Amino acid sequence: MDSVTETLINETTKLAVQCHALVKGKHTQKTQTFVKACIAYVHITIPTIESSQKQCRLFQQAAQVALMNGLIGETDSLIRAALQQLDENFDPKIEGLLFIVEQVLHMLGFLVIVPSNPEEGFFQIVEGIVQLIKLHDWSADASSELQVRIYAGCVSYLASQVQDKLPYQVDYVNSNDQIFIGNDEFKQEANQLMDDLFAQVLEVITKLNEEKVLHSLTLFMICLKTANLLIVSGNAADKKVGNFANKMFKMSDGYMTEYN
Repeated sequence: MDSVTETLINETTKLAVQCHALVKGKHTQKTQTFVKACIAYVHITIPTIESSQKQCRLFQQAAQVALMNGLIGETDSLIRAALQQLDENFDPKIEGLLFIVEQVLHMLGFLVIVPSNPEEGFFQIVEGIVQLIKLHDWSADASSELQVRIYAGCVSYLASQVQDKLPYQVDYVNSNDQIFIGNDEFKQEANQLMDDLFAQVLEVITKLNEEKVLHSLTLFMICLKTANLLIVSGNAADKKVGNFANKMFKMSDGYMTEYN
């Protein structure tokens, strides 16, 4: 039965895509109503599928089609539904954690062009992703590196949001680079969140360092990744950022020496 339901969901999503192509992104009231109905059907039907992983993927797929058609509220709701699936069906085994990392990074890449809702917080989805790590068991082997991959993905997303122009956009949809031009509060919140995320990475490093003989290679990879991330996403000319990046490079070199 799930295969039939999934086919119906995909075909309905396809109709919304075809409608967008037909009007070349410029919807009339009738076509906008039609694509809204398609997305609404998909949204209420996805939870009837038994597999939580399929649900998560389909929610994210529907969110992309919703944004393509300019349905901002629906996009936000579908992203939250995908994140809720990851939270409610958290699997602490390594296979489950790998799936979560895959889906979260996919979500963050898409969020780059999704407009934020200032009434609910500029970066509420990112905060939800961080809670996904804090509130669940990430004690499986190799999970520390997976946590850092998520933190790094969040930092990369936030760094994109403080740019004057985003790397890509959707036609007829205003993204955050257009909505929050000159908004200091938006940039301050993004920068504060990035600081918090780097602090979380340091916590991971500190914990692993307690048994560094067992985790030298992982520590090397994390420190090197953090240093590169600081340079890419931060202001390398800033003394504080530069010193921190330099510290991470030195630490990674030390861990590699110990590993060898």
